[in-house]
Amino acid sequence: MNNDDEKDSYKNNSFTTNHTYKISQNNTIENYLTLKESFTEYDEPTDGRDDTKNSSDNLEAHYNFKFINTINNFKNTFGFNKSATSRMVTKYTGKENTYEGFKNMFTYLGVYNFNLDNKIIYGTDLEFFKAKYPTDPGNNKTHDEEIHSQYIDYQFRPYENIYATIGGRNDKHTLSGDEQSYRITGAYDLGNNSKIRSSYGTGFLFPALYESGQYGWSNQVADMINAEKTTSFDIGYETYFNTLDLGFNITYFDILVEDPIMGSNITSFQDNVPGAENTSKGIELATNWTDNKKLNIGFNYTYTKSYSGMDCDKPKKDAFGYTSCLDSNNGPIDSAMVRVPLHAISSKINYQINKDLNSSLLLTYKGRTRDYGGTDYSFRDQILDEYLLLDLASSYKIGEGLKFNFSLKNVFDKNYEDALDYSGMPRTMNIGLNMKY
Repeated sequence: MNNDDEKDSYKNNSFTTNHTYKISQNNTIENYLTLKESFTEYDEPTDGRDDTKNSSDNLEAHYNFKFINTINNFKNTFGFNKSATSRMVTKYTGKENTYEGFKNMFTYLGVYNFNLDNKIIYGTDLEFFKAKYPTDPGNNKTHDEEIHSQYIDYQFRPYENIYATIGGRNDKHTLSGDEQSYRITGAYDLGNNSKIRSSYGTGFLFPALYESGQYGWSNQVADMINAEKTTSFDIGYETYFNTLDLGFNITYFDILVEDPIMGSNITSFQDNVPGAENTSKGIELATNWTDNKKLNIGFNYTYTKSYSGMDCDKPKKDAFGYTSCLDSNNGPIDSAMVRVPLHAISSKINYQINKDLNSSLLLTYKGRTRDYGGTDYSFRDQILDEYLLLDLASSYKIGEGLKFNFSLKNVFDKNYEDALDYSGMPRTMNIGLNMKY
């Protein structure tokens, strides 16, 4: 944190392996395994407490198995995923607590190609979650949930210059009940390297284990928590100007989130807020120019007008024209969703100096954003300042299969925050050597 000069260590040891075996021309087995051990020291967010003991000692294991079968126009993939985590947390008081999480997932994904222009995708998932965590006074509690899912998506080309998809899915959560969602997309080829594309769909997010009332970190009654529901629409136009060697994209998006699940500055709990609506709408612009030789310049701009219905009742404008939500003494000072900037810009300039040496310059701009204030601010909202970052990256091919990589992030060592009181990455240098054989 910005107000803490204590140095916190981080250690990470990981092992990853994968193995693929082709049983026959039509049958393949894939295996992936990751083991990870990490240790993290962290700051205490409440002012005045000694945080020299704050730490988290973590163990993780993830295994993924796939059996892939192809028969004529069919492709079938059967999968099994298993994950386990254990996290021992030491608080500022020196008290130790261990939190454990487990997940098993069985999947089936099927694809049938009618022809080059028409195919159907379908499948089902079974997910099993389990958590084991301490409760006062010194007891352990176990909580588990399941999600059963089925989905189908039809992708087709009704005319030569039109491509479309239509799909839907059903998910059943043991706590939140059944949810249905669907999606429709389309693209129209205008010719001359231009096309129009659009999509409309619905979605949802079930509460995580810790967001249910049974866990204790939420104000919600366990059997009343709902899924977060989303409706989204976008339409865009993209083209390429041959004479200028310039690609151009513009997209309008409109997203509505109902019954959002998120932290609140008013209750200081993780909540599901029935009836609340968060909205996010705006425009994305993207361009890419190249001289077809050595230089390539990409530019992206996003304008997002968001509204946090969870925190706001009716927005009002003050004497200076700024929108505020005045629904409580500790209410938000702006109607925007937390950590969502009105303006965001990114750009990458890539220059191929010669066949072996490549360099890039990256620019990132993020406008001022609203964030929740913690206990040290009496839970009153705060504003995070805008910032502009500059990064450099280069790679040099030393020989066949051998490459030297160098990067310098946050070149001017700017102080910035993406979350209140937590500073962003300072100037950082990375040097690496990659070998392929």
